[in-house]
Amino acid sequence: MTRFDPGRYGGGLSCGHVTGPDGDQTLCAWSDAANLVLVGHVHETDLAAAARTTVALRDAASS
Repeated sequence: MTRFDPGRYGGGLSCGHVTGPDGDQTLCAWSDAANLVLVGHVHETDLAAAARTTVALRDAASS
């Protein structure tokens, strides 16, 4: 897992490559004092791009 900037809401964000029943994926996890969320990126292999997408999803959900 590689740590990334979690964005404006703070907490922690890490992404890494995993192998599961559906093949290789990129998995990101972010957490804060009240939440733990896992985001699977099936077609994304670039960890930094997956982290940016995860932050964008988190920002949209928190707005």
